Amino acid sequence: MATSSHGALFLVRGRPYVDSQALQNLTRAHTVSRVEGGWRVQGPDGQSIVCLERKGAPLPMQSGALYEVQKSRAGTRLVDTCASWLASGAAELRGKFADWPTQCGATCGCGPCKQRHGHAGKGEHSGVVSDEDAAHYVLDAVPFQVRGYVPETEKRTPSGFFLHLYLRDGDEEQRAVTFEIESKSAVRITWLVDPTTATRRSEIVREIDLLIQQAYDGEENDDDPV
Repeated sequence: MATSSHGALFLVRGRPYVDSQALQNLTRAHTVSRVEGGWRVQGPDGQSIVCLERKGAPLPMQSGALYEVQKSRAGTRLVDTCASWLASGAAELRGKFADWPTQCGATCGCGPCKQRHGHAGKGEHSGVVSDEDAAHYVLDAVPFQVRGYVPETEKRTPSGFFLHLYLRDGDEEQRAVTFEIESKSAVRITWLVDPTTATRRSEIVREIDLLIQQAYDGEENDDDPV
């Protein structure tokens, strides 16, 4: 069934991927038929590509399953195909990744993780995590921990940072809540759009607070011996 919601297009290692919502939107102007392992998408010009399902952890803001876009015949230019999908509104670019994104952890290159897991490069000193690195850590982690919201960070003067969470409605984004992080122990919250339940509100606050603590301090008891 057709929908007005945008699907997602991602580029990972230079390869294009789309989610289920994008494929659903393409049915409005394309012939989408089942093939082994995924779907064939044929446009009005007769050109066709295949979208083969990829299993794994979902990408940020992915809706449904994820499919790798591949040529079904020589001469097809995937860059042109994907550009036409973006122009038609069937999908929007949700991220470009040099490698498969993961939650921050032992192999992450952000400042807090390098200090937490002891793999800072030469010339990098361990010590107090900067507000910039903390904001980066939280920004990367929010899509995995707080589903349904689009995060944005903003520098705060003289210290700390702002974390804004947005709700997406089609082409529109509405700010739902702002966390003003003065320090790891001083956070002010301003709700503009309340979650559907008080329980959900408490969950969001708890998750964000945990991420802030992790960003500045490191995960409690991480890799500690039993």
